[in-house]
Amino acid sequence: MTLTFSLLAAAPLIASVFAAPSTKPGLDRRQDVDCAPNSSTGLKAECWAALDMNTFITDWVATNCAAADCANLGFAQAFLQFNGFTGLTCDLITSSTCPPFATNNPDEYESQQHFYALWNIYAVYQFFNQYSTALSNGIGLAGQTVDQIVAAVAPPVDVQAETSALMNIFGTTLNVASLFSGFIPGGASTAVGLIHSGLTAALGFAEGLGDTLVSQTSNQRFVQLGQIGASLAGLVEDYQNNLLAMVQEVQRNHEIFMQACGDGGFSQRITTSLTIQSSELYRSLQLFVLSSALKANGLVSSRSTGVSALTVAAETGQISCDSLSEVRTCNQWFVDEAAGNTYALHNPNDRSNTQIDLLVTIIDNGWATMDELFKVEDCQGQTPTFDRATLGISCLTTHGFCEWNYFDSTSQSRENPQFTNCDNDPNWPELCGSFQDGIVVPESYLGPLLQFSQAFCKR
Repeated sequence: MTLTFSLLAAAPLIASVFAAPSTKPGLDRRQDVDCAPNSSTGLKAECWAALDMNTFITDWVATNCAAADCANLGFAQAFLQFNGFTGLTCDLITSSTCPPFATNNPDEYESQQHFYALWNIYAVYQFFNQYSTALSNGIGLAGQTVDQIVAAVAPPVDVQAETSALMNIFGTTLNVASLFSGFIPGGASTAVGLIHSGLTAALGFAEGLGDTLVSQTSNQRFVQLGQIGASLAGLVEDYQNNLLAMVQEVQRNHEIFMQACGDGGFSQRITTSLTIQSSELYRSLQLFVLSSALKANGLVSSRSTGVSALTVAAETGQISCDSLSEVRTCNQWFVDEAAGNTYALHNPNDRSNTQIDLLVTIIDNGWATMDELFKVEDCQGQTPTFDRATLGISCLTTHGFCEWNYFDSTSQSRENPQFTNCDNDPNWPELCGSFQDGIVVPESYLGPLLQFSQAFCKR
């Protein structure tokens, strides 16, 4: 499902009020940049700096805020009403209350700064409205995917997730800017980066802004994993209420507004549609549910350090791994060739299960990359945390990780821990028989005992 939206200035603003041409020509050209509203080269990110918009807005606030009633209206609404745009509402998430400003008649504006201040107010409004709409439009497909993940992993029905963790995960959807396509021809990555950096600057400047975005406002502290799909609309609505509060802070506080717009990301005209795949918008949620379900089922990522499944297969013939797929897997194995390690899903209570079917399902549905699924070493004991600096999230996958502790002999294998960092499996080490020295090894095992048929067996 593709969600499409645009920041196009579709039509002139009918309600615009005529203002005399600027009597301050020095303000219109601080650098050799054409910042006229009707410039043949379009609206430009660099015009924020070229026009010294921070000084313009700071001076306007100092001179006019009392008369414009900024204390009650906030910066954006006060600026609009003070300049004659009394019928517009641009500090809420609403439909069609803040249309684009006309660009074809520069004489309608006192100065180029006047126009760019208005345009940025509109662009911020439009960005967050489209973002909120995309969240709503993606709920159906995301909910279905979450349900499919839960059904595939089949965790216990009473397993719950904290609502606060889900709010942190929804916060990463603000990183939606990095998923945009269709910006100014030739400048896509620049445009994306400027909006992204402006938002992170605002969150860094106003420390409480990030808390507003991901705060838990619902009285429901927990939700069952199996109910997240069905409850997604309500959970997203709670997050959208947080988003509304954030938008109001950005538009009403001129200092936060200048931080968000300071890199010029909202000074541009978008010339083609912005498209977001709903599967990407909610991908963090899907990955979180997958990891939570794996954890609830006791599944861990097991690592055979310094071992390649390809080499073990070739040298022992005891496992099947002749070649790697495009995602570097063969059967249950994921081979990290760069680091020289091999991973596999491991269930301490189900040593005979290869987990191949589950791994194939995860790969085929694109629920996680192999790095995301297996390389979870650094997130043990952590919880998902919204990162204001990147608009991303740290430690989204927190299911268990165990590193195999291999020894060359059965006696050493019995005498030493099975893993370097985890407790032994409940039945480790179990002998293959009453009068045998061989050890029963799980399907995730890739150690040196595989070199000697009498040293191991499988159940």
